[in-house]
Amino acid sequence: MSELKDISETITLEATKEYVQVTLQANQYQLEKLEQFQQFLKPSRGFLSGKIMQATEEALVIQYSKDQYTQSILKAIKKMDQYERLLLAQKVHYLVDFLGTPVQPFIHPENIYILGEELLIAHRGFMQAIVPYSTNEEQFFKQYRALILAILHPKYEYEQLIQGNGTLKDTLSKQLQEAKTINEIEQIIGEQVIRQKAKREAETKLVSKKSYLTFKWASLVLLA
Repeated sequence: MSELKDISETITLEATKEYVQVTLQANQYQLEKLEQFQQFLKPSRGFLSGKIMQATEEALVIQYSKDQYTQSILKAIKKMDQYERLLLAQKVHYLVDFLGTPVQPFIHPENIYILGEELLIAHRGFMQAIVPYSTNEEQFFKQYRALILAILHPKYEYEQLIQGNGTLKDTLSKQLQEAKTINEIEQIIGEQVIRQKAKREAETKLVSKKSYLTFKWASLVLLA
């Protein structure tokens, strides 16, 4: 069980192979709005389906179902190389689609899951009724940028990166921390993907050439 913090709220999350369970405190939801909220817990693209397990004046417990092979991006990125992380960073752009809508994803590496090529959000809020509440562009941008940095640097805590306080000193991270818009971030990541792809292709060609030469000389030795 973990306490996860975004830009303004803290939730309690427990993840198992079969589900992700989130607990909200009394001041983080409105009981009278739960019927509307349940409409957004149904199975839909980009989300884990959920159901309310407990709803009292003291706590709200929501359980989100997941496949046993579904893992949080926090775990997934630890097994990825830099190029794969950059590709994942491009994929989270779909979170932008929820800006200004009644549904607000809880943006945190432990609340976003990956199954194959698909990204899935576990907990999400609803308007000003269920945490996280609908946010403004400035708050959303800070969280989005922090998520990108957390994907590229798994050793750092997401919470540390939200304010963009210059913790990371490498060139790419500095560019991202200086970015002022989501479009700038997307452009920076896109350029890095192109560079890393070219680098990988060059390395693959070099390895193939070395393997060919090794095989060629080995064949000549055997024939001698």
